[in-house]
Amino acid sequence: DQVLGAIQYLRDVEGINDSPPRVLNQIFTDAGLEPPGNLSLYLNRLRERGYLTIPPSAMEKNRYAILTLEGRAHLDKRSRF
Repeated sequence: DQVLGAIQYLRDVEGINDSPPRVLNQIFTDAGLEPPGNLSLYLNRLRERGYLTIPPSAMEKNRYAILTLEGRAHLDKRSRF
């Protein structure tokens, strides 16, 4: 959920479409959280669950991940608690 939140923050709040691992990890560090160990693994699992998609023009690079409608719904559901 935190990785989804970080991607959504970068895209929707900061207007950044390119989110390389170092940028995502810095968000965790800035928030006082431990960055995920294997970010690529997290991103691939989120893609498998249908929470993220990669635009075809990005040539399958995770750094251009976009939340799907399911990913946004999942975050919205989790943020209510």
